Amino acid sequence: MWIVGTGDRIHFWTDNWLGEPLVDLVSLDVNFHGHLKGMVSEVIVNGTWNLPAVLTEFGDIKERLDALVLPHN
Repeated sequence: MWIVGTGDRIHFWTDNWLGEPLVDLVSLDVNFHGHLKGMVSEVIVNGTWNLPAVLTEFGDIKERLDALVLPHN
């Protein structure tokens, strides 16, 4: 289980902060994994998710995100 907090220590694509890595949830080719460097903190703006809409259309990503409690600034 992850405590996301500000997300500054969680790798957005490759850590399993949503239960499994985002690269697996969106079925990205393993050859791209090493090039994905973003942190979860980069998609949290003023206490809300700021993700491209296309990501929330994969499987149950939106439901997983909605279940997370984000800190309010």
